[in-house]
Amino acid sequence: MSDEPDQTAVEKAVQAYLDSSRLDWAADYIARGRKYSALPLNDLTDQWRDSIKAMADEPNQKVHGDHNADYGAEFRLRGLAEPYDDPVARADIERFLGATRRIIESRLSDPDERERIESDIDADLKAFFDGTENAN
Repeated sequence: MSDEPDQTAVEKAVQAYLDSSRLDWAADYIARGRKYSALPLNDLTDQWRDSIKAMADEPNQKVHGDHNADYGAEFRLRGLAEPYDDPVARADIERFLGATRRIIESRLSDPDERERIESDIDADLKAFFDGTENAN
C-alpha cells in the first residue's frame, strides 16, 4: 500500500483550504465595511465582470484579484453564487487562466523560484491544517 494520500483526500483537503480562504476573505471584507453592500445586483454583477476582465488584462496586478474577491464575498453574503457561467465573463476567465498558467510555468522553470513557491505553499498548508487540528 502506498504512503501517498488518495486523490479524493487531496481534493477534499484542497477544497477545505479554498473554502477557508474564502471565508477568511469574507470576514475581512465585512471588517473593512462591506463596501459593495448597497450595490444593486446588476451593478455588482457588472463590476464583478469588470474585475475578471481587469485580471485577464493585467494578471500580475494583485489589486484586480482583491477587488474580485470582494465582489465574490458580497455575492456570497447575499446568498448568491458568483456568475461564473456568465457568457460575457467566460472568455475573460479563460484569458486569465491562460495568462496565469503561463506565469506559473515561467516562474516554476527557475529552480530557486520553484523551491521558494513550494516552501510558501507548504507553509500555508501546514498553518491551515495546524489550525484545523486545533479548532473546536
